[in-house]
Amino acid sequence: MSLLEYVIFAPIFEEIAFRGLLYATLRRRLAFFLAASVSTGIFALAHGYSLIGFISVFWSGFLWAWVYERTGSLIPGMVAHAMNNLLVCLTVMALLR
Repeated sequence: MSLLEYVIFAPIFEEIAFRGLLYATLRRRLAFFLAASVSTGIFALAHGYSLIGFISVFWSGFLWAWVYERTGSLIPGMVAHAMNNLLVCLTVMALLR
């Protein structure tokens, strides 16, 4: 059940919330870099990781904001987010064996 949550539901919800709503709203008033930085900073803080985790999540969120800016679609970010989460889940499961 957790795998379904992390790989399917979280990427869909988070991309809609952080890129589709927050970033898109900020982007109407701000330049790309500032809108992406603010929305991605909130995205990274919401994950509650340490500094290294924050930087990792910030980087990926910024990349997904850039992809959304270029394509106008949340789908590529959702797929990339899902693949990232899948790889993290598989790595953690392998380490816990």
